[in-house]
Amino acid sequence: MRNDTGHATLRTTIFSGHDARVAWSPANDRYDNPLVRFAADFVRAHLCDVMGKRVLEMGCGAGENIASFVAAGAEAVTGVDPSQRLLAAAARRFEDAPVDLIHHDIRRPIPLLRASADVTLVDLVLEYCADPRAPLAEAKRLTQPGGVVHAVEIHPFVALRDSVLGRSREDADPTYPHLASDYLQAADDAGLTLVEFREIRLPPHEAAASPALADYGDMPVLLAMSFKVYR
Repeated sequence: MRNDTGHATLRTTIFSGHDARVAWSPANDRYDNPLVRFAADFVRAHLCDVMGKRVLEMGCGAGENIASFVAAGAEAVTGVDPSQRLLAAAARRFEDAPVDLIHHDIRRPIPLLRASADVTLVDLVLEYCADPRAPLAEAKRLTQPGGVVHAVEIHPFVALRDSVLGRSREDADPTYPHLASDYLQAADDAGLTLVEFREIRLPPHEAAASPALADYGDMPVLLAMSFKVYR
């Protein structure tokens, strides 16, 4: 949605309670976190079949994936994030683009109509939710029957490895130690049907380009799950 100046619309809704992603947002804002950047590259390469479709992103940050969706020909894109500062940065990126940005806590019902999207991306936010069922149930509500919900998350192996080695992630904010099975069970409870499950490893050239990424070796660093909405 655009305002009269042609810029992306940013509207604020009720946001209450602390969310770790707000505190973490300085790293995410510049996409200098190598895992966040790698996740955005993965979305651009594999999850951008959105030509003529309405796209919703839960956890849009400063709009890296939104830019990919717009470039791929999405009919309209809505981004939701708890950080108003990141959303303001996203709004400045898009002129003459069908983009609507909403400041909102994704753990609570989002003020959008049922079946508002054809494709929904839940991006790097479930690990910040004690119960991932609520955002996944909301993703299902907001996605048109016949549509798809994608969820991309940091692989649990990353958190486990760093914990064993006594290391903290760049964000250093509270996350919840969900297993892959926790996400799959939460999606099933939400009424989503799994159609694809991928554990993403770093290609050699990516690892070689970043010492921080090379440290993960051949272990998977991302989970990518796709679900169908049937009703």
